[in-house]
Amino acid sequence: PSPMVQGGIWEFFISLARCLAKGAADAENGRVSSIPHEKRAMKKLLQQLMKFGVVGVVAFLIDYGLMVILTELAGVEYLLSATISFTVSVVFNYLASMRYVFTHKEGMSRRREFVIFVVLSVIGLLINDALMFVGTTLLGISYLITKVFATAVVMVYNFVTRKKFLDAGDTPVTEAAGLME
Repeated sequence: PSPMVQGGIWEFFISLARCLAKGAADAENGRVSSIPHEKRAMKKLLQQLMKFGVVGVVAFLIDYGLMVILTELAGVEYLLSATISFTVSVVFNYLASMRYVFTHKEGMSRRREFVIFVVLSVIGLLINDALMFVGTTLLGISYLITKVFATAVVMVYNFVTRKKFLDAGDTPVTEAAGLME
């Protein structure tokens, strides 16, 4: 398993920082190293993260906007509206992610890909709803603020799991992050 899945997201970001620092030190000392390959791998991963972020922002706007409309204008209870809006955003997210962010795995049917995406999303929904319940009902924080925090947590979960289970990219996370060892 990749460092993102095995050791956690923080270890991944520490590895990323080490790679960038190594490249800067080599350049400062005028050394030629294997960094060009590492930089390409890191650059591709960072581009993928940026695309994921753009898709995620649009999905968040769909999720958040629909939740507010359902809760404030239609009178739907916040937890149900959060579930409905999350589900709608998942459909958008699947279509956009598999077109613009992740590369389809050869040999995996689109049906299986979608099922895996939905299963991962349902787990994300459970995390989302649990955080919404804890933040809003137990801690008394506005559902509007709680939703931002819940989205951030689920976003990290989504990238890590989709990268691991759905992406067939030519630059696996293990290649990009494992080079710093």
